[in-house]
Amino acid sequence: MLEGIILDVELDDITRIYVLRKNHKELIKLNFKPIIYVSEHDFYRFEKLFAPMIIDVEFIRKRVGFSSEKARLAGILVNYRDYIKLREKQREVSFNIYNLDIYEEHLLIKVPSLNPVSIYIDETIHGDYLWGLNPGVPDNLRVIEVGKRDREFIVKSEGDTEAYRSLKEIIRELDPSIIVTDEKIDAPGVLRLDSLNYEKYGVAGLMEKAYFSYASPRRVVGLTIGNSIESRQERLALDMGMVLPIKENSNVQVGRLRDYLDLDAGSLIITPDPGIYENIVALDFTSMFPSIILKYNISYETCSLRGINRARGKAFLPLLIEEPYTRRLFFKKLNNAEAIYRAKALKLLLVASYGYAGKLDNRFGNMYCNFWINKIAREIMLKVISLAKDLGLNIVYADTDSVFVSRSDKLGLFISKIKKLFGLPIKIENDFKKLVFIKGVNNQPVIKRYFGLTRNGEIIIKGLMAISSNVPVIIREAQKEMIKAMLNEKSHLIPKIYKKYRSKLVNGAVEPDELTFKIRIGKNFYEYKNNSMIARIARNYKLRRDTVVELIYVGNGAVLRSDYKGSYNVKKYLELLNKAKNELLRGNQRIASSIIP
Repeated sequence: MLEGIILDVELDDITRIYVLRKNHKELIKLNFKPIIYVSEHDFYRFEKLFAPMIIDVEFIRKRVGFSSEKARLAGILVNYRDYIKLREKQREVSFNIYNLDIYEEHLLIKVPSLNPVSIYIDETIHGDYLWGLNPGVPDNLRVIEVGKRDREFIVKSEGDTEAYRSLKEIIRELDPSIIVTDEKIDAPGVLRLDSLNYEKYGVAGLMEKAYFSYASPRRVVGLTIGNSIESRQERLALDMGMVLPIKENSNVQVGRLRDYLDLDAGSLIITPDPGIYENIVALDFTSMFPSIILKYNISYETCSLRGINRARGKAFLPLLIEEPYTRRLFFKKLNNAEAIYRAKALKLLLVASYGYAGKLDNRFGNMYCNFWINKIAREIMLKVISLAKDLGLNIVYADTDSVFVSRSDKLGLFISKIKKLFGLPIKIENDFKKLVFIKGVNNQPVIKRYFGLTRNGEIIIKGLMAISSNVPVIIREAQKEMIKAMLNEKSHLIPKIYKKYRSKLVNGAVEPDELTFKIRIGKNFYEYKNNSMIARIARNYKLRRDTVVELIYVGNGAVLRSDYKGSYNVKKYLELLNKAKNELLRGNQRIASSIIP
């Protein structure tokens, strides 16, 4: 047995696993021979097609998915490289091959990566999670942030910077565990973390995502929230001794339209009237959908059009989210940066557990899970609104699991009654001194787009350009400054703020870093068929899916920050500055007249 942190995994017939032990890295090599399954009566066809790949076979009975009876199966041992070849040929065969369309590291490694674990080695890597509820990052996990200036690589450390000629030099001299950079690297035993994910999760949030998903380190970084759910499902199902059903199944239920419409009412939303409000309290059910899943034992195998069936003990979905749910509640109570990153990551993952439950590409997916969660949530929110009216509270906005009400001396009574009635956690998310709801581009009221000033002086911004990483830094800063002026009753300064930033752009008084914005490439460069700016960037630089790039707008589109020659598209930046200003004032005389006399 050894203790350490799995930093990197190179899957192969002889898999290489890099483990950080105290202050040094240790390499573990392990034979990897995955087991796949076919039905017993399909084995002769598999053998006819792929006999040279078969190392060993065992005929057994196992459950496939949530089937009530065990199926007769052939468990086939193959080399890892043959496993990958079979995956490529899966669509060409007329029978199902199980456990082939999963994240293959689950068939070898049963402990989470990027977290302190005990490791036992036999045919698999297994052991125990050792970090508990510690929100921090292990001291020996060496994280280095790297920027680029001209042709030099800049390492930031404790306020100082040091220049290096290459990433290889940095890795050789500093031996990092994690290197934060948007440049490509291929260094065994070193994890590359792009800047967008670093900003979003921090290292603590990334550790939490790794513990949740059990995916290998490099996969964890780029793993979408939905696929993180899939990864955790695979780990849990395998630990339960289940053979995983194939992912490509329709998950379509056939029934009468009237029955669907009666059940699928969707979430409850009260759209806010645009304008400036004072003394508004935002109440939020903490992880409402996961709370409903746990309370009502909602899962793939328990939900049908008729209702939520009883199950012995906890069903699969509650088992999947129970620990993450408890961890999020714990981290939300702590007031430090690492805990906030972890709670934020867990919030995204827990909310996704609801959405992913009914997706068509979820191997276990059952749309009735979504229907019943929505129905219960809607009924709760209707009763909350009715209770607010009974107490004389004015509701200005409600959305799915949150409600914005006017401040009142009956607020405490309102909250206590909600807790007693529904047994779900609810809290004051924000206590706004001033709150502004805006209009959308079509001059219609919109949801999830507002900004406000809380009683403790914090500015909260939702859904605006000021907090979007794909908006240039200078435009974000301009809008934030306008918002601050509006909320601090200095709206007369907005024209001056606008002119200041316009002058900077027109006169070229801006640094390249102020002009940059970030995008994540959604496809491999060769998959783009259109000629959009992103498509051209991807093709020009031969970028792969999930690559994060820093760009600057120039005359004919955009270029990488590293290729910027000093001439930017002034017209484009002025258009964005106007858009940022108009987003705050758009089509609403009530707000505009309040801000600019």
